[in-house]
Amino acid sequence: MQTFIAGLKSTIQDLQAKLAKLQGHDHEHHHDHATCSSDHHNHSHHEETVGHNHHEEERGYGDHGHEKLEFPPMYESGENYDQASTYKIEAGDLKAEGKYSEALEKYTLAICAAPPSALLLANRADTLYHLSRFQAAIKDCTAALDQNPDSAKALRIRGRCYKELGQYELSRKDLSAAQAIDYEEGGVVQDLKFVTEKCLEVETKRAHERVQVCL
Repeated sequence: MQTFIAGLKSTIQDLQAKLAKLQGHDHEHHHDHATCSSDHHNHSHHEETVGHNHHEEERGYGDHGHEKLEFPPMYESGENYDQASTYKIEAGDLKAEGKYSEALEKYTLAICAAPPSALLLANRADTLYHLSRFQAAIKDCTAALDQNPDSAKALRIRGRCYKELGQYELSRKDLSAAQAIDYEEGGVVQDLKFVTEKCLEVETKRAHERVQVCL
């Protein structure tokens, strides 16, 4: 198992190096063709914009699919820490049993009872992730990261949500950052490998399209 994980890590590092090299090459190529005619530039910009929007819709950037963009309440006022602690424990037990809807209700009560910690917000985000409410989970993770930018759990959950929405570059950044802070074996390694490959595919396609426009 350790050999397998090490191999995956090596593969991910190779993919990220290729992606960085491709992005750098594409940047240089763009400058090399700065003398292209204005018509070509306009056409290139239009084509790139249209293509980007089209890909966004396909990958979930422009369309949230069947997810209803309903966000659970956030903390507003109050300092009932005892109540918050009770709800948090109950929520954790429910989540461990796979009762995510019930756990979400308890986590929300805990968050509304007293100022929530980054970990509490990340735990509710994890519950939302399991309920396929990815946008709501991203919002909670972002709030958690506002409090603690080094929250590996919030980065990991947000990265996985971005993956589900097809936002591969954002996913790659979050998952890479999470692994750098607190390396975790298992599914997250596979997720990072997957989104890194997707990023490489997208950058390769974009670079090829830009080359063709300027030829």
